[in-house]
Amino acid sequence: MAIVWDMIVEPVMVGASVSTLYTVPSGSSVSINQATACNTDASARTLTVHLVPDGGSAAATNTVIKELSLAAGETKPLYEIEGHLLTAGMTIRAGASAGSVVSLAVSGIVRT
Repeated sequence: MAIVWDMIVEPVMVGASVSTLYTVPSGSSVSINQATACNTDASARTLTVHLVPDGGSAAATNTVIKELSLAAGETKPLYEIEGHLLTAGMTIRAGASAGSVVSLAVSGIVRT
């Protein structure tokens, strides 16, 4: 078994609709150690994050952050998703109140 510290979601601008940012590869698991969101816009925005089971879709049952408020120019650590264990096929999905203005970065340990 290999254990690697990695950027699970390299810094990316989140879209206005919920989309998949990362899928855990087959035969792997991931522990989320740190996550950060940054609102690069001049207006307040919100961010929603889902940890979706293999084969599932984003829904209220897998929402871990719902409409987190980010003031203009604000950066926040996302403690709500830190420490979660994701198994093969699970996805990290996110959406913001406006596209291409909220960035998200997630790092952790990948076990293969």
